[in-house]
Amino acid sequence: REVLDWGGFKDFAHDSKATISSDRWAVSGVAGRFSDPLYSPGSDLIAIYNTLIVHAIRSPEEELEARCAMAERQMQAVFGAYIPSYAESYQTLGDPECFSLKYTWELAVYFAYYVFPFLNDLLTDRRFALAHLRLFSELGPINHGIQKVLAGYHQWKRENPGLGDPPPEPVFFDFTSLRPLAETATTFYEVGVSVERARTVLTQQLEHLKELARFVAAHVASVVLDRPEAVYDRGFVEALPLARLRFEPEAWEELWRQHGGEAAGSKGETYPWALDPSVVQVFHDHRSESAEPPPAPSEPERQELVGAGGVG
Repeated sequence: REVLDWGGFKDFAHDSKATISSDRWAVSGVAGRFSDPLYSPGSDLIAIYNTLIVHAIRSPEEELEARCAMAERQMQAVFGAYIPSYAESYQTLGDPECFSLKYTWELAVYFAYYVFPFLNDLLTDRRFALAHLRLFSELGPINHGIQKVLAGYHQWKRENPGLGDPPPEPVFFDFTSLRPLAETATTFYEVGVSVERARTVLTQQLEHLKELARFVAAHVASVVLDRPEAVYDRGFVEALPLARLRFEPEAWEELWRQHGGEAAGSKGETYPWALDPSVVQVFHDHRSESAEPPPAPSEPERQELVGAGGVG
């Protein structure tokens, strides 16, 4: 065949102004958008893009323009959601704690908002697609903030030898020990569901993801402020601005003064985590005993919270 054109890229990542058109053209794979080889997101995007492209090819003429417009919105969203993972927190890959938190978060998002819709062949259903995009847009700022928190935390560790030193020996950490990831993994068994059920599942999973994001921010703040009790303090945890998270030690200190501990107006209560905050302590067990956090709620306290819909 005659070669019509060719091109190359110095860097892997590239975007595209458009990837599908009612003028009956579309692009997929590296011809359109490509973020990074890490985690093989290109394979996910090819699967999603090709599904939407075939849906447009099969479209009746009168529906083609609307289908292409919706597909372009979806294509931009699933690609754009990957970018903060690489643009903001790539440097954490050498940090066992930061990367474990990062990967747990990213897997949870991936299972619920990429795998679940694809397994159920829902991405071409306009009723589902609109709900998916709406919830995805709510998740976007949280994802961006978590990546910034972890990037800043990693840099803080590098600048504070002794405080942020990694464990001297390899640490085993089960990602699913953080319950929100285990919860999102259950969506693998939600197959053949209706659009209505799928909307419910995504809404439920968004709540799990919000808790995981709140925990990551609270944990990092507790280490940086050297206030292990902060991760359990309801007033402080609830004051964290979930949609505007950044690595901001001074702002966290101010939040603690206003809402945590014995602060005026503080609830003075334990935050009712549905996850176990102590599981990440494995990354800090090598530090001196004086730096260890207070114990998690006792079993009777945990059972009381379970009954109230809190800690599971």
